[in-house]
Amino acid sequence: MANPAIQFREIVQDAFGQQLPMPVPDGKVHRFHVYGDKPNTQKGWYILRLDGSTASGCFGSWKATGLWRSSPVDQQEAELLEEARADE
Repeated sequence: MANPAIQFREIVQDAFGQQLPMPVPDGKVHRFHVYGDKPNTQKGWYILRLDGSTASGCFGSWKATGLWRSSPVDQQEAELLEEARADE
């Protein structure tokens, strides 16, 4: 099973050319430092949401923006995602 958070992180990392921490799929805005910006700034942002069968997210800064959506998962993957969310 492909982890949507890892897939999303790879897309964001490709857009910004830097390593990022593992995204939190809670549907809230999260900020991060963008390479090349002034030190101690957090001008990058992302939102990642899991809805049981798919995941979607968006990200951006003044330098780049993007949208992402995972492929639909099968019933077994959806159940595993629900269990993982319940454990949080």
